[in-house]
Amino acid sequence: MQKNTKIAIQILLGVVVIALFAQITYTINLSNLSIPVTGQSLAIMLIASFLGAQNGTVAVLIYLFVGLLGLPIFADAVGGLEVLKSGSLGFLLGFLPTAYCSGYLESKNKNNNFFRRFLGLLFVTGLLFFCGVAWLAMKYDFQTALQYGFFPLILGAIIKLFLASLIIFVTKKYYLK
Repeated sequence: MQKNTKIAIQILLGVVVIALFAQITYTINLSNLSIPVTGQSLAIMLIASFLGAQNGTVAVLIYLFVGLLGLPIFADAVGGLEVLKSGSLGFLLGFLPTAYCSGYLESKNKNNNFFRRFLGLLFVTGLLFFCGVAWLAMKYDFQTALQYGFFPLILGAIIKLFLASLIIFVTKKYYLK
């Protein structure tokens, strides 16, 4: 198989994995607002770590583009331009630097060091939260952004970052030598 064809297939599989993980959701109900915790960020960290910064970011771009075109591949089978008005937009846009940084930092982890990877993905998770909370703060206010876009999501983010670190570590140690 030609190299370009192989890369294109890997990127398309990455898009499919992100879309599938987006459907893994848990909803936190606070007052009159439902906050979805999804598998998207976990999938993005994994995809970018295995595909690299450039190809991982391309997979996320395609995912976002197809979702905005209306294919229901975002969390809870949502798609379309109405997501541009939602509180999730900051997180969705934050997937781009998340993918790039996940792939870039993984390329620097030559010794498959779990702790170094965990710290790198912690930074990446912080970057994603920054994007999401910044959007919510512009849409509402900073306190509301923290109340709905940060505090209730911390535990899920830590679990996802630990899982990503572990999956990448084990896969690279035992399967991708």
